Amino acid sequence: MFTMGEFEFSQNFIDPYVNGRLIYKNYTHAFLIIFVVLSSLLLVNLLIGLSIDDIKEIQRNATLKRLTMQVDYHTDIEKRLPKSYLHRLNVSSRVLVVHPNRCSKRLIPS
Repeated sequence: MFTMGEFEFSQNFIDPYVNGRLIYKNYTHAFLIIFVVLSSLLLVNLLIGLSIDDIKEIQRNATLKRLTMQVDYHTDIEKRLPKSYLHRLNVSSRVLVVHPNRCSKRLIPS
């Protein structure tokens, strides 16, 4: 009853009520009902808190999984493209030569 196992419901509530030894009947039943309602609400709130924490962990793992899938997708595309095309796309392979005495008609060098 009290989730600890050391209290017996029949020994503490039913037997004294039947035998007429329960002193404050109304208060005892009111506190029992309040306890049952509040303890169930507390347990539900704890379960909701655990599920929200699990959802955050799942979202974090899903984000990492999505990024790894994108990297795998891009590397797969790079493997399928011809090397000459990849060489043109690679920005680090381009060499920018600046000629300070030469006028250019373009604003951005090719």
